[in-house]
Amino acid sequence: MITPEEFGADQETIRLALEKENIESRPIWKPIHMQPVFEITQGARGIAHSDSKRYKARVVGGEVTEEDLERIVKTIKSCCKG
Repeated sequence: MITPEEFGADQETIRLALEKENIESRPIWKPIHMQPVFEITQGARGIAHSDSKRYKARVVGGEVTEEDLERIVKTIKSCCKG
């Protein structure tokens, strides 16, 4: 997961940097427990709550070649503050 304070850029900044390099990216889904109609009552715990935010932040989809992955990583690293 990206922590803007530690990394130096937020998800939108990274998305725009990727877009500039003609690399498509976008948020793909919102965890069910974060959608108002399925909101879990306060204090409830479970996989939806504990893991879905982490998984949402790590998804890379489609057919990504080794070369594509190197471009993606290079672009994301260029957003890092240090």
